[in-house]
Amino acid sequence: MTPRLFPPSDLDDLQADLTAEITYPRHLVPVRPHRSYVRSQKRPGGRFPTKKPADRPPKHPRTKVIFWALTRRPK
Repeated sequence: MTPRLFPPSDLDDLQADLTAEITYPRHLVPVRPHRSYVRSQKRPGGRFPTKKPADRPPKHPRTKVIFWALTRRPK
């Protein structure tokens, strides 16, 4: 058994409070600012220029190959 009558008599007040909370400007999500430039003005490639293969330092080999001389020839 519920202690109050249903629907409560102050339901209209609750709806008004909820409406006020939802529409209160401080509770709303802020509007995103517009672009400061037109999309067609944006240059491709990002902020920094890409490095060409000639600009990069040469890579060291990952494997190390060791040669040694055989003292005897196998028969």
